[in-house]
Amino acid sequence: MMSETPDEGRPFFPMKAVLQRVSSASVTVSGRTVGRIGQGICALVAIEHGDGDAEVNWMVNKIRSVRMFTGDSGRIDRNVEEAGGELLLVSNFTVAGRVQKGTSPDYSRSAGAEEAFEIFESLCRAAAAPGQA
Repeated sequence: MMSETPDEGRPFFPMKAVLQRVSSASVTVSGRTVGRIGQGICALVAIEHGDGDAEVNWMVNKIRSVRMFTGDSGRIDRNVEEAGGELLLVSNFTVAGRVQKGTSPDYSRSAGAEEAFEIFESLCRAAAAPGQA
């Protein structure tokens, strides 16, 4: 969905993420665990061409503020921080795949490895900093 950045007023497509509420999650690369959390959110994040600080800040705030956890009332009304949960961010370019035409995903909006690495590292730093959710 296209929206506008409040500071620049230009159309943009914010980076995309698939959020999964988890009781625990881990990421293993070549037999080595590189990330692990208890209860929280595992987010598969796609970095797209043109993503920058505005998109990083938007995504971190969105992940922190989405209400996915059950509160004392039994309603799903708590965000990850209110629930005492953790975040596990996983870079995953396939989340940016588009399938409007045909049956093969179009990954042309996905950032290249070098660009995606820099933006993803920025996202991880921002997520680790104290939040405003």
